[in-house]
Formats: sequence, structure tokens, C-alpha cells
Amino acid sequence: YNRTVFGGNAQNPNKRNQFPLLDRINYVGLTDVDSLSTGYRRAHSWGEENDYQFTVGHDLRFVKQELNEVANATTLGLPIPLTNRNSPIPRSFSVNPGVFVEYSEELFNEYTVRTGGRVDFVQTDIVDDPDKLAEVGLGTFPATYAEIIGTDQTQTDRFLWSIYGAIDRQFSDSLVGTTAVGFAQRPPNLTELYAAQPFLLLLQNGLNNVTGDPTLDEEKMIQFDLSLDYSGDLVKAGVRGFHSWTKDYITLENTNAVRGPLNGDVQQVSLRYVNTDLATFIGGEAFAELFPKSRLSPFMTLKGVDGRDRTRNGNFATSNGDANNPSQQVAGQSRGFFSGVFGANAEPLPGISPFEMRTGVRLRDDGPRPEWNLEFAARIVDNQDRVATSLLENRTPGFTTLDLRGTYSPNFADGLTMVGGIENLTDKAYREHLDFRSPNGIQILQPGINVYVGADWTY
Repeated sequence: YNRTVFGGNAQNPNKRNQFPLLDRINYVGLTDVDSLSTGYRRAHSWGEENDYQFTVGHDLRFVKQELNEVANATTLGLPIPLTNRNSPIPRSFSVNPGVFVEYSEELFNEYTVRTGGRVDFVQTDIVDDPDKLAEVGLGTFPATYAEIIGTDQTQTDRFLWSIYGAIDRQFSDSLVGTTAVGFAQRPPNLTELYAAQPFLLLLQNGLNNVTGDPTLDEEKMIQFDLSLDYSGDLVKAGVRGFHSWTKDYITLENTNAVRGPLNGDVQQVSLRYVNTDLATFIGGEAFAELFPKSRLSPFMTLKGVDGRDRTRNGNFATSNGDANNPSQQVAGQSRGFFSGVFGANAEPLPGISPFEMRTGVRLRDDGPRPEWNLEFAARIVDNQDRVATSLLENRTPGFTTLDLRGTYSPNFADGLTMVGGIENLTDKAYREHLDFRSPNGIQILQPGINVYVGADWTY
């Protein structure tokens, strides 16, 4: 069970320095959020160790959330005041009961076969006060919630299913390989379904308002996985790769881009959740460690993913909804047509982190039960030029930081592990690819030298 409640505002001068548009429109904003999630899982397994195992179970996930974003402002151009205008994610819920099954069996002393699946029912709906939703949105004049969203539909009911299979092969005592394939469906979440133009930092420029769509289809993904792991006295290494195809992947459409009056820089982007016919993902990770049982051992890890919207143009464009002019999907126009920002038929998906590598050396206690280890590593992040240009996502440079980390598990305190370290030893000034980029060029950098400590006790 989790309950999260918080509130915020846009009045702090340090916040407003990042968003010059707020002062131009005399914006005063208050935000409050109330989010609840709870659930359970129950399963029963039987079988013989190193032979077969059969598991069946059922679970339930329940989410209820609400965001209110109340603003007072003055429109650009002809000054018209906006008073107590809400752009919410209405109070809504998602209830998801499901049943699942899994079977595994060892064959011929070198294969392990695993297969399983699950079936889910997902229902969502808005349970907010209808009067609160009668005048919402960021338009010059208030609109109804149905006009902003473009539909009267709020309740959704979905039956979803997934299935997978995997084969592990023990080539030798040191070498194991795995091949797997699976199909799964993901329903839209409550924000993707019901948001009515709240400001959410979904893209780097920060001032993004986003609108949901209760008519979104669930995502449908097929994925293949391959992995190979080797563990020897001189080398410990592994490589894992995947390729997936997703039908009806939920991404974003640029429906409006507000530009500044002087240099034409984008000050605000309006976004809409939308299905794309086909998206693909390919990626993986690899690791290697020399002399893994020695006191001193060099290591390296690599990871990265490339996501592509293969049908970015789509077959319709979505207009923003406002008073007496409901949002609608206009057939025959490329996605994003109403923003005036055009893109190719295929482009990278937004929000994809660049490739990165960690390389360094580990020093450990050489006793029969090592008590401590130290790790010195460089984190090397590649530049990211695979960006969603139609959503005005920015290319970003790479960077390298140095970190020191250590753990201590004293033999006299069974189950106790203490951890500590120093990140960014050289006080590097850098920003992650997905960090906020202010329209006026003010930089918000990652923290400099960062010291942390912690402990974990299992008893």
C-alpha cells in the first residue's frame, strides 16, 4: 500500500528564471497531487528441485490518482485574464486483477525449458466531480473536459494477455546460453488516458502541457532475447541482446509550439498521447571482468538501446481542443501538422538515453569470505543524436565522470552490509540527456561532488 500527497507552486523566483514565459503572462500556479496504489499477489508452486516446477497464481493492482493544476494568468496578444483555471488529471482509477501460470523443467541435464503466461482484466474510469470538469484547459476561454479530450468516453475495459518461452542451455560448467521470446500487452496508464493539459516535464524544454486520450489502444509487443554468460578463473563475461516490435506503441504528438516574440525560440510545447502503428527497439548490455577471483580485477560494462518510431507520420493529425471546438483527429494529415513542426516518416522515439560504458578496477579483501571491496570507475556517456526532431527534442553532448564506491560486510555481523562512495570525483559540470534545458539558456547542472553512505541488514 502506498499513498503519496504533495503540493507545489510556480511562484519561487528561482523557478521563474527558468521559464521566462511565466512572467510574460503573469502566471500564478498551484499544484496538488494525491496518488494511491495497492495490491497483492498469491501463488502456489509444486514440483521437484532440479526436475520440474509448476506455479499458478493470481494478483490485483489498484491505482487511484488525481492532479489539480490551478492557474491565474493573462493571455498573450489581447490581454484576457484567466482566473482559477484548472488543467487536471481528474480523479480516476485503474483496477487490474490477473491470473498467471509458469512451468519449468530440466531436460537431458543441459537444457532448462521455461514457459508461462497471464491474463488480465483492466478497467479505468474518471470518478471526479463533473462540475469541476465543466471549465478546464489552458485556452483563452474555459472549455469542458470533453472538448479538451475530444470524446465523452471515460470508462475503458480491456482483456489483455501475455505469453513467453525460454530455453537455457548449459554448454559447460562455465558457459550458459539463453534464448527467449515473448508477447505482451500494456494498457495506457491514467495520465496517458485522462490528462487535460497539465504541465509535465516530458521533454527537455520543460514547459510541456500534455493531453491524454481515453480511446488509446493498448500496446502489443513481441520481443526476442539472446544471452550468453561465461564464468571462469581468468574471465567472467556476459552479453545480452534483444529486439522488439511494438504495435500501437504510445508516444507523443506535437500539437502546438509557442515561440518567443524576439528570437522565435520555442517557449512552450503542447503534446498529445497517441498510438503509432509500429515502433522498434534494439539494444543490449555486455560486461567483462578479468581475474574475477583475484584481489585486483579490471572490469567494463556497456549498455544501450535504440528506439524508432517507424510510422511517425501516421494517418491523422490531432488538433487541440478549446471552447466550442473539441479536439479531433483530422484524417489525411501527418502527425503533428497543427504544430507547424514537421518530421520524417520514421524518426527516433523521444526519451531514449544514450549509450554508456563504465570501466574501472575493483580491489577486494582476499580472505575466504571477503569483508570489503573498493571500486574506482569512469562512467563514459556517449553523445545523443538520435532524437525526436518533430517533438523538438535536443541533441546533447557526451561526458565522463569518475566515481569511487566501496562496501563492507563484517564477518562479526552476519547479514550487515555497509556501502559508501563519492560520485563525480572531479566535480565535472555536466547534464544528462533527459535533463531540463531552459528556453532562455540558463543551465541546471547535475550535482557536483556527491558523497553517500548507506547500510542494509538482512536478518
